[in-house]
Amino acid sequence: MSTDSRTVEGGRWRTAVAAVLGLYAVGLVLAEAVLQAGAILATALALTLAVTKRLRLEKDVRAFVLASVALCGWQLLSPAVALLTGAAAKWPRGARYGQALDTVAAAAVACIGTLGVPWLLLGGLIAGGWLLAAGLGFFQHRVRWPWEPPAFLKLNLSRLHENFGTEESPRFAAGGFFFHRLRFAHGAIAVLGPALAVLGRSRVTRQRVLAGAVVL
Repeated sequence: MSTDSRTVEGGRWRTAVAAVLGLYAVGLVLAEAVLQAGAILATALALTLAVTKRLRLEKDVRAFVLASVALCGWQLLSPAVALLTGAAAKWPRGARYGQALDTVAAAAVACIGTLGVPWLLLGGLIAGGWLLAAGLGFFQHRVRWPWEPPAFLKLNLSRLHENFGTEESPRFAAGGFFFHRLRFAHGAIAVLGPALAVLGRSRVTRQRVLAGAVVL
């Protein structure tokens, strides 16, 4: 294979990685279904890179991946153990098995990130998404929305219309558009480490500014 063809192929793999990580970032602020789709694609891409021998992992990353895979295996095996020991009366719902994917999702992201992480893209998507969520949350705090949210967002209108004000000064949905979802808080913690790393190590001013905005 010529150098030019290897460069083009490497660029395609990096583009695929950027697309998957971008989808993952959108899922952090939009909907759990999008986040799950990003996790599935990240896992599939990591397996593809491993099969095609394009995956080069450092020792510590390899240990993290092995530990994640081992834990995922136990999550898949544990229902059978629970049944055999009498700790459970029946098999769990199929969705419980899907949660095992969350265990290996972080390891998959670490694997595909070895080809390159589009930090600026991820920072822009997450910061922009959270700013939009904050704006929508502020508006929803002031005005009761008459429309039904899309089903895939899994937003309960009764929770959106919670009133934490008084009769003299009512406020609708003090939790805001996404604020009452644990995903917002969990996503904030998940990106805090990488954002601090970029803030402290990047030599590009705009990257440090964006990372600082994410930290705030």
